[in-house]
Amino acid sequence: LEEVEQGQFVHKKYLKNALDYDKLCGRLTIRSRQPGDAYHPAGRRAGKSLKKLFNEAHLSCETRKKIPIFWDEHGIVLVPGFGCDQRVKPDAETKRLLIYYEDKEEKCDKTCTERMESAGGIQRGDADTFHGR
Repeated sequence: LEEVEQGQFVHKKYLKNALDYDKLCGRLTIRSRQPGDAYHPAGRRAGKSLKKLFNEAHLSCETRKKIPIFWDEHGIVLVPGFGCDQRVKPDAETKRLLIYYEDKEEKCDKTCTERMESAGGIQRGDADTFHGR
């Protein structure tokens, strides 16, 4: 995850996985999908379960297990590839973006996972960058 200040150029291919950093509530945490997980993807009329979203995208069980789910105190905020939740979507008032992206050269490994576990999640204001799988 990378924090972007207002005025910085962000390529449109990253905007699907971007959210308004200032709309997060409390600690941002990464976990795997849990039974019953649902959220309201920005730009859709209503919320959907992750199971339905993943079925519509024809994702295999193995692929579903690898997708990190980002959430804060109020629920899911981002599902990479499917977008952010309606309540944290960037708008005209957004000053700081938080963008998830995969670095093809530097894959998340055991060290990255251990850092996340020992940190107990990401605290607001942390400057660390965590790469996707």
